[in-house]
Amino acid sequence: MITKVMQSPGNQGFMVVPRNMLGEMFHELGEERPLTDTEAYLYMLYTACYTEQPQLHRGEMHISVRRLSLRLGWGRTRTRRFLAALQREGIIRYTLTGDGVSIIMLHYNKLCRMECGPKPGVNRSDEKFEEFWQVYHELTQMPAVDKEMARRAWSKLNAYERGEARKNIEWYICEVGDMRRLRSAAGYLARRSFVIN
Repeated sequence: MITKVMQSPGNQGFMVVPRNMLGEMFHELGEERPLTDTEAYLYMLYTACYTEQPQLHRGEMHISVRRLSLRLGWGRTRTRRFLAALQREGIIRYTLTGDGVSIIMLHYNKLCRMECGPKPGVNRSDEKFEEFWQVYHELTQMPAVDKEMARRAWSKLNAYERGEARKNIEWYICEVGDMRRLRSAAGYLARRSFVIN
């Protein structure tokens, strides 16, 4: 299941979930039952290092196999097989060490949406457009077409209008009512459908 999702995440977008909410979820799960493979992978994402540290980089974790097995509610053999399967599928890279296992979550930045700082050669307006483009299609579930036309319409808006265009997508969806009548991102921007009368 994890491999299938990683290879084809679909077009349903991503959610930003606070780490403390995940912590609460895993606390509530407790040790009543073993975690599923998907829950186990999510737990590893949650417990991986999320800021650069002297000994660990983002997306890395160091833990004993015994401790990881206890937390997952599995035996050590199943835990080792799970890690080996994730490594074979290109989802993690791990090495056994004298006191446990070092794991690198290979897709950590993509899944945690933490590519920090602007990309070289990309200005702030382009970044904001890319953010708008992604959110618009996540919320409307429309095909992402005519991107360059939408970019041209975006470039004609001032900073305030761009903010309104991003902020009012959900209002626009509610206002139209019928998802089949929604405009493409280019039409939404060009016709200033984000303006609340």
